[in-house]
Amino acid sequence: TFVQRCNVVVATPNALHAGDPAARTVLLDSFTHLVVDEAHHAPATTWNAIIRLFDTRPVLLFTATPFRTDGRSLPGRIISRFPLREAQKDGYFSRIEFASIVAIEDPDRDLAAAAVARLKKDREAGFEHILLARAATKTRAEEIFAMYQTMAPEMNPRLLHDGLSARRKAEVLDALANHQCQLIVCVDMLGEGFDLANLKIAAFHDNRRSLGPVIQLVGRLARTTS
Repeated sequence: TFVQRCNVVVATPNALHAGDPAARTVLLDSFTHLVVDEAHHAPATTWNAIIRLFDTRPVLLFTATPFRTDGRSLPGRIISRFPLREAQKDGYFSRIEFASIVAIEDPDRDLAAAAVARLKKDREAGFEHILLARAATKTRAEEIFAMYQTMAPEMNPRLLHDGLSARRKAEVLDALANHQCQLIVCVDMLGEGFDLANLKIAAFHDNRRSLGPVIQLVGRLARTTS
């Protein structure tokens, strides 16, 4: 009855697997097509179990990072590519400005100073841009957050990581959405699936081990509002 009343159903793998197995089978048997977003996760057990149930029906996989650092291949065959140069040509992505900060004594402070200076310049020019500072661990994030609080308190810096309570996370995200916060320090947050057009400046205090997630985050910041 539920499926008959819908043309499209959006769900997460975790939500589907949380139900009764028999009910899940009946539900998924009722659909004609499966569209998988963020499909670089497709080899994962929970995702693959759902995809395999559609083995005789059309399945379309979409991903901005069609490779995995563990070497596992994605199922299916590639039928379409949309390279970054085409996205820039069509106006989906703006030009990326890269600045390398070389410092010996205190690289974090020098990087923060350059990032804050750019943020202030953009906001003085009328852009409601937001700065994201990336740290590798919660401890590092707290240290960097304290530094930004001292350097740019007028930007109302906020801290975000998975160690915070759900209420605290919600408060931070609300502050971002309502333009009450112009500077966010985080650990592996605001990446996949997050969309905030004003997020335009990134300071990588700690880089990722693999290049893929870095490129994906930079691409998220380079997207235009069109």
